[in-house]
Amino acid sequence: PRSTKTQVPAEWLSPVMGDSDVSDVYGAIGVWPAAFVAAEEVMKYAGEKKGGDWSCLELGCGAGFPSLVAAKRGAASVYALDTEQLTLDLLQAAFDQQGQGRLIPLLGDAQDLPQEPLSSVPLVVVSDLLYSV
Repeated sequence: PRSTKTQVPAEWLSPVMGDSDVSDVYGAIGVWPAAFVAAEEVMKYAGEKKGGDWSCLELGCGAGFPSLVAAKRGAASVYALDTEQLTLDLLQAAFDQQGQGRLIPLLGDAQDLPQEPLSSVPLVVVSDLLYSV
């Protein structure tokens, strides 16, 4: 029997995953397991929107896999918050490469997030944000 679960296509994964020659000090390249689950939920949400105008905010984005999926699945704007500039720079490069969606990188801590964009974004994604608490 065929699974009805929405799954993230394997070709969307980073080509450096599993490459022992690549150092990933900040976890900026690797995709954490919860990010896969979050990306699948983003895909479900996008499917329900059926191309409508929507945006997404990913808190503690790291590699930003759910953000990339949101853009790929039609989000007009994707806000990505992280405390590390490196992760935001790498995510911007991935967005540029993908050529879809608009990334609004936010450098800072989730505790200090301004009311805007949070109040106007219908989808907020959080995965592996509290691992160091």
